Amino acid sequence: MAPYRESTPDLLAGFHARRLEAMERIAHDFKGNRQTAQTAFDLPDLAAFEQRARTLAHALDEFVTIERHVELSAWKRERLAQPEQRVLAGQTLVVRYLEEDQEAEVAARNRDNEARRHLNDTYRAAFKEANPAAKQVKLSKEQKEESDWSQDGMRFRLRLESAGVACELDEVIGLTTLKPGDWLVLYTRVTYDGRPGAPRTPFTPTAKQMLYGMRVELDRITVRREGGRAVEAFAEVVVREARGGGPGSRGFVFGGGKAVPLTPGLLYTLDPDPNNIYGLWSAKVAEGLVAGGENTLYALLAGVERPMPIWPDAGAAGQARFLAGLDALREAGALHGFEPSKREFIGGHGAAPLLLVQGPPGTGKSYSTAFALFARLQGAMAADQPFRVFITCKTHAATDVLLKNVVEVRDMLGGFATKYPAIFAAHFDRRLLDVPLFRLRPRGEVADGVVPLPKDDARGAGQPKAVESIQADQWAVVAATPGGTYGLIKERWPKDLFGHHLADCLVLDEASQMNLPEAAMAALPLGPDGRIVVVGDHRQMPPIVKHDWASEPRRSFQEFRAFESLFLTLLPLAPPMIKFEESFRLHADMAEFLRREVYAQDGIAYHSRRRDVLAAHPTTDDFVTAVLAPDHPLVVIVHDEAASQVRNPFEQRLVRPILAALADPAGYGLDPVEGLGVVVPHRAQRAALQEEVPGLTVVDPATGAILVSAVDTVERFQGGERTVILVGATESDREYLLVSGKFLLDPRRLTVALSRAKRKMVLVAARSVFEVFSADQETFANAQLWKNLLRRTCTVLLWAGERDGQRVEVWGNPSGDPDAQSD
Repeated sequence: MAPYRESTPDLLAGFHARRLEAMERIAHDFKGNRQTAQTAFDLPDLAAFEQRARTLAHALDEFVTIERHVELSAWKRERLAQPEQRVLAGQTLVVRYLEEDQEAEVAARNRDNEARRHLNDTYRAAFKEANPAAKQVKLSKEQKEESDWSQDGMRFRLRLESAGVACELDEVIGLTTLKPGDWLVLYTRVTYDGRPGAPRTPFTPTAKQMLYGMRVELDRITVRREGGRAVEAFAEVVVREARGGGPGSRGFVFGGGKAVPLTPGLLYTLDPDPNNIYGLWSAKVAEGLVAGGENTLYALLAGVERPMPIWPDAGAAGQARFLAGLDALREAGALHGFEPSKREFIGGHGAAPLLLVQGPPGTGKSYSTAFALFARLQGAMAADQPFRVFITCKTHAATDVLLKNVVEVRDMLGGFATKYPAIFAAHFDRRLLDVPLFRLRPRGEVADGVVPLPKDDARGAGQPKAVESIQADQWAVVAATPGGTYGLIKERWPKDLFGHHLADCLVLDEASQMNLPEAAMAALPLGPDGRIVVVGDHRQMPPIVKHDWASEPRRSFQEFRAFESLFLTLLPLAPPMIKFEESFRLHADMAEFLRREVYAQDGIAYHSRRRDVLAAHPTTDDFVTAVLAPDHPLVVIVHDEAASQVRNPFEQRLVRPILAALADPAGYGLDPVEGLGVVVPHRAQRAALQEEVPGLTVVDPATGAILVSAVDTVERFQGGERTVILVGATESDREYLLVSGKFLLDPRRLTVALSRAKRKMVLVAARSVFEVFSADQETFANAQLWKNLLRRTCTVLLWAGERDGQRVEVWGNPSGDPDAQSD
């Protein structure tokens, strides 16, 4: 240490000065590597940066920006792995282009395009050689026509490759998350340094290269099987010329280069498209809010004063008359009754600027919303007020379900008008039967009685523009996703998203899955005095977010909570709130468990009157017989295996005979469409179970592709139902559970999984899951729902023994006594 004691500040400063000079000299002489060069990007003004957003609008803008940075960073980080490793993570497919796999005209056009591309390069090189000072290459008209080419719209059949991947073709297909309709990046498996004189050393393309790669849309995956096993498979893709990008895209959209012809025999990769146009739209909405754009939902969230809806006595009377008509139909034996909360929803709160409706699983949220919507339409007709309603869900599928309920209720009213004319004339306005129902930018066919509103450039001859169709009637229902609404406004008013009052009421369903920016997007057409009806359940799955917001320390996100769902954000405002109680899906024992452990927190007396159970089909395996015992709708299987993370071969073998019995046509005969559902947290376990029990999937006889699988993650099951649900925890390693516990043990995940079952729910988990004791407060709290299912509800030992060398116990809930689970 003695030599260092003689160091002085001047010596240290001199050392650092020489060090910086040396670094500068090296940097000056280093020519760089184009494959790793970093392009410039703008940083925020750090001098003006504050630790909190000034307004909720600023917080929303920060939220969408940070979400995008995290999303894009994750995409780039995942691309660091070799493609064959990414296949095992379900993120990538390795494919090969062979001319013999293509339609003859496709292969011929691809070859012609390649010849034209080379000719174009030749013409450009000749021009540059002849005009070295020219800033831009200019070809003659004849040269352009001769060398012009385009791959846009071409359809290719790309052969899936499993060589080099540590699994077989069946597992590759089972693992992938790529699905029809997805936009993907098609890139060569290897590339080369393209600089003049550079060595032809192959390397895996970088994430930055792929960012600007060729875009294709996945049309379908076809599989040829022999003896039930996949022997070859193809990804059928359509080339889509990438557009967009530039300064206004804020890193949400990157424009790709011109699509190039494919090379016969060459390997390519298919990866998820990193572009996020939906995120860009959310960012544009947040930008507009920061700039002061008018938005009725945002005004409500931010506490900005706004005009209240006008609902005269005539409107309230018309709405009440609708409810009285439903009562009259019930008395006539034509219609079921409605629980008090649903009666309040249908017949009341017509003047409320905001109404929250909490609907636990199976309580008929969409169905009841359709009746409430027509009651309000009748009130508006009675008051001679315009009443255009936009009904919106986060996804196209959920939006179509809500619209389907609206169509069914309108058809039901039409039937009542014919069969019970006196009741209809006394209580209902016949104009309800003629209210136009629109589906904005639908995917696929629409139901009878629904008018599709495509993009304006896709409308038929003589068909009015979408906005004109909506404005043509003072009473109308428009079903749209938030993105569809954004497109509608942007198409008609390209320079200003705000201030266009097309709607008098906005219904946001499945609002527990909708974040604030997309909810504000959905509210773009709502007038300042419009009504907002928000339907959801914050006890089910929340919006998908990329950033770990729960650990975010910045004051902005602790104060504004911009990452929460719309439903959860509105709760502290204490608006009028309706809570449904009766489930028409679950067995009464399942509903009772959820009431006591989950919905009692909200003061909801959640219940069900359903007592349907599985039929008895004895098996030769006592373990399986115990698990499927009809008298126990809730069953927990506990085992001692404790070394698994994302795949659990022991659980796979353990549940195989159970699933085989349930799927056996000679026994329970449950199909994967409506009968049987298997919920697992990881894709690896899903793929393994699909391969292990073929009866869990429906295969397209024409293409060999899997059409429907009974096995999936809980997110894909929300909104659906099955006769039997089996939940496999998969994870059992104690250390891994402590790390991943927030994900697996999230009570909303178990609530959704359990509430999909109509007659039987089986939970399979290691003993270690029920013994999790974490210092993390959230993980500890989350584990309680799992523990209470075993310790407070499933308390009857049905079977105990060994399976594959591990101790296994089967526990069921008490049967036969409705009061056995009382508090």
